[in-house]
Amino acid sequence: MVRATHGVSRNSWYWEATIEDLPPESATRIGWAQSLGNLQAPLGYDKFSYSWRSKKGTLFHQSRGKHYSDGYSQGDTLGFYISLPEVCEPEK
Repeated sequence: MVRATHGVSRNSWYWEATIEDLPPESATRIGWAQSLGNLQAPLGYDKFSYSWRSKKGTLFHQSRGKHYSDGYSQGDTLGFYISLPEVCEPEK
């Protein structure tokens, strides 16, 4: 698991990743995670993360997989978008 250096908490965000090297017997999971996401487990393992797996194109959240695409491989560029609500301050 690798995390970004900066987190996001509101508004809409988009990032891209280009798969430069993906040997035939390997797989990746790429996506979004909250700060409480388990670093010792694959992305999408818990309720704090969401992932897209290269093999079979499976989406994962809370360890439940769902078919999404045929997957991705070396040379592909992937885009990830998230839209988070504005944080409302409680009335005083």
